[in-house]
Amino acid sequence: MKTLIKRSLLTNLILLAFTIAGFTQQPILYSGDLAFLKGQKKINVKYDYDNMNILINKQNIKEEDYINETKAEKNMKKRKPDSGDKWAKQWVTNREIYYQPQFKSMFNNTKTKKGVVVGNYPDATYTIILKTVCTMPHQAKVGFDVIWLILPIPVIYGYRVSAIDVEIWIVETNDNQKVKAKMKMKNISSGKRGGKQVKRLQTTYGYCGKYFAKYFNKNKVFKAKREKS
Repeated sequence: MKTLIKRSLLTNLILLAFTIAGFTQQPILYSGDLAFLKGQKKINVKYDYDNMNILINKQNIKEEDYINETKAEKNMKKRKPDSGDKWAKQWVTNREIYYQPQFKSMFNNTKTKKGVVVGNYPDATYTIILKTVCTMPHQAKVGFDVIWLILPIPVIYGYRVSAIDVEIWIVETNDNQKVKAKMKMKNISSGKRGGKQVKRLQTTYGYCGKYFAKYFNKNKVFKAKREKS
């Protein structure tokens, strides 16, 4: 009986941890409303990394400082003296090669009830500007699991994840200064353990697209109003 109680308690704690993690990744509409999107079939997308901070060891630093420091550290390696310059270039090019396509793909592949798509549509009425506010390239995490043999055996392990904080501004395509709505989402993490940093970040942008598509779908954002007969 005691074993069953312990098992139930541990299971509930694990489920609670995942539930709390899920709430931190929910989009929040904090300015304007989304009624203007009703009836839209396609939305243009732009990406903005200006004023982005990097969170390392619980310290926020400017992206420019992070790039310069990391590049210098990598260039000091005797075996690969130019690895820092290569890394700095890839830090920027990875956005167009990996992150942005993944955001678009996951948004579009998340079934929307009205078949709305996002992408390079300069003729669309509205534009989504995805602003990356903060990037957490490698956060150290501690995991907890339970192995069930004769008795439950707790296992603690370490791993790395990547995460991002973003804002989405929805603007008029012909005049990006006319902001119709603003949304934000914090700590978007794939929970992917280990692996290359670029792949972890690629996954976070994919989940970003998925979460926003689900939000739009859940709130029936694109559903056109019925005309009165």
